[in-house]
Amino acid sequence: MGKTYLVMIFLLAASLAGSAQEPFQRDKIMVSRGRTPYVPLDDPEVISAARARYLGDEEEVLGATIAGESRAYPLRLMAWHHVANDSVGPAHYPLAVVY
Repeated sequence: MGKTYLVMIFLLAASLAGSAQEPFQRDKIMVSRGRTPYVPLDDPEVISAARARYLGDEEEVLGATIAGESRAYPLRLMAWHHVANDSVGPAHYPLAVVY
């Protein structure tokens, strides 16, 4: 059996965004670990699993299904970027995947 990871996925509710004093500005956030800042994956390109030829059958991914729409974030990309900011489902729910 493969490895199991605990994945924390945060959904930002529209009601929370509406109650903020200032509008959320994703481009103003810079994350740093130690001396080297890293760049989050913002609005990653979505392709079908059949077109993802760069992924092997045994490649580990972080996955989420929201409102009937699924996403898979390869661990090798998440290990480099650490954060993926995406939107999922017909209502474009904000999704932050952290690794």
